[in-house]
Amino acid sequence: MNSEQQPIAASPPPAVSSRTATHAPALVRAVIERPSLALAIGVALLAAAAWLFTANVVASVCAAACGGLLVGAGAVGFAVMSGVRRAQQSLDGLDATAHELIDPVSGVDRHDAAPVVLTGFNAIDVLYSRANRRIGHLLNTLGHLGEEIHDFVDRYELLTNNLSAAVVIRDRENHIMFCSPYSEVLTGYSLEELYEGDAEFIDGLVLAEDRERYARAKQICGLGEDIAVRYQIRHRSGITLWVETHMVPVCGDDGEVASVMYVSIDVTASVRYQQRIEEQNRDLNDFAYMVSHDLKAPIFTIKGMAMLLLEDFEEELPEDGVESIRHIVEAANRLEALVKSVVEYSALTTKEIKEKRVSLSAVIPDVLKDLRGQIDAAEAEVSLPDELPVVIGEELRLYQLFSNLIGNALKYRDTSRRPKVDVTVAGGNG
Repeated sequence: MNSEQQPIAASPPPAVSSRTATHAPALVRAVIERPSLALAIGVALLAAAAWLFTANVVASVCAAACGGLLVGAGAVGFAVMSGVRRAQQSLDGLDATAHELIDPVSGVDRHDAAPVVLTGFNAIDVLYSRANRRIGHLLNTLGHLGEEIHDFVDRYELLTNNLSAAVVIRDRENHIMFCSPYSEVLTGYSLEELYEGDAEFIDGLVLAEDRERYARAKQICGLGEDIAVRYQIRHRSGITLWVETHMVPVCGDDGEVASVMYVSIDVTASVRYQQRIEEQNRDLNDFAYMVSHDLKAPIFTIKGMAMLLLEDFEEELPEDGVESIRHIVEAANRLEALVKSVVEYSALTTKEIKEKRVSLSAVIPDVLKDLRGQIDAAEAEVSLPDELPVVIGEELRLYQLFSNLIGNALKYRDTSRRPKVDVTVAGGNG
């Protein structure tokens, strides 16, 4: 305070009637009679109000932070701004209250009031500073949380907007809560039409022949079980699409299914491809059946008659006639081997694989026996180890594997040298 400034004369305290002093409670009378005590009580109340204000601001901002994490960045911003506005209003109120409490000091002796006023203002200043620091810290934390929430929302939108799957979320009343943009591609209808039509409209796109299976899957999911179902839908353009939907239940705090997430993808291409494969397999089976039943009998007849001619008339026939009959028998044998190969190939491509323990000591000798003609013609040398291992596989496929390996080695050999085929066993990790 400037030393040249003249002190302000304290005005006398207001007069109090004896009736008022008599009927007032003891604490009130003491306050009326001693203004310094009134000032001390007022400052104490002001400090308590500031403390409560700080706690309320902290609680409000923390509640806003928790709520914001649940409802999104927009709600966080609204709650924070509301807390700040409430804080400003409280600060204004505290300021006005402080002035009201300080004004009566003019009626108190300056020597008695100065220490109390100084202490009161220091306390208020400390509380204001502490509250401001806490508010600043919380606002800074909320700012970082808001940025993280904003980044999370951006990533979520990027995922849902570019995911090649229709994501639909329904509540427990089967009302649509969310539809991803790909739902338009999958169904041909706009998001507005899908939201307006609700779940009944989407379920109505399922073809009648698949609705029972689709409804059964929904019931299972309603019991809390994940399930996948494949069915057909009618696109807006009129074409039929195959869709595979994964139904994922989302349970609430009570453990009951609160909503269900439907993730649907277009599997039309894979289904059509599988149908073509199955159709080709049926054609191959029909062809193999025809070969095995319609060609084997004539081959056996030709081969049998030729062998009878050799047995009965070999000495009577000229040499070239006998040679011709032998060619007929050899051709019948080759044709029989061809029929056998076709049947085996059909079994390889359509038969379900049933793996078991197979001894190669039984497979490879059969292969060499069937390839004896090629081995002799090439004058090849084939060597086998003393013991062949037991492997896990399917016997027919293993036979075909070794037959192709040894047969190709003989077929594509260097004709300038005598071929040699070595079958060896090497150790492995399996």
